[in-house]
Amino acid sequence: MNDPLDYQYAKNKLLPPMMEVARELAKEKEISEEAMREINVIPYIVCFSKKADDFLMWRMYNAKVALVLDKRYFEKPTPNSSLIECEYVDENLSNLRDSFMKIDESIPNSFYISVQTSKIASFIKSDAFKSEGEVRLASWDYFDKNGNQMIIPDCKNDETIVENELRTRFNADGKLILYRRFFIDKNALKDIIIHTYNKLEFENTRNALQAVLRNNKFDNDLIENIKATNAYPFNI
Repeated sequence: MNDPLDYQYAKNKLLPPMMEVARELAKEKEISEEAMREINVIPYIVCFSKKADDFLMWRMYNAKVALVLDKRYFEKPTPNSSLIECEYVDENLSNLRDSFMKIDESIPNSFYISVQTSKIASFIKSDAFKSEGEVRLASWDYFDKNGNQMIIPDCKNDETIVENELRTRFNADGKLILYRRFFIDKNALKDIIIHTYNKLEFENTRNALQAVLRNNKFDNDLIENIKATNAYPFNI
């Protein structure tokens, strides 16, 4: 992830009580000891928001352009990827079990409890970020206790939406980022919004985007209807 601290909240604060929930459910269903084997799960996550043109989101990410996507083009779950709206839990984790069960119903099941629980944790965040309306597209790698990568039979990486190759780059702080590329159908792009209150900046940005879109043979209606933001912070 670009923000490695994001998943740490889930890993350190949420996973322990979530594993307790999972163990309770396993006892109820008489799950085998092998299914309780501990496996380390590493997520790869792309973050979206349900808020296409929101002043707080523009300010938080200091962004100039928003791509509005139709999730129907990439929401179908695969054995090792899922697109799910995040669940938000408060500090006392009072609604954790309900959030756990809701996400569990939305992702493909894995034989291993620790794998399933870690996958669920990829979509649970602190209530402090609820205003983001975040939706995540996630995929995962699996490792045993000795750090050896594992192949989980019911989580095979054979889908085309996620690239198998692991790539690396350095972020602005000089930290090494490991990532995989996700592929989204170009037809998913429905709108583009530019965030600026300066007419000249809007026109320059729109012209640059239109050139890129034409070169990549995007729909002409999309090209001609790039919008300016409506997310003004004041009535001006």
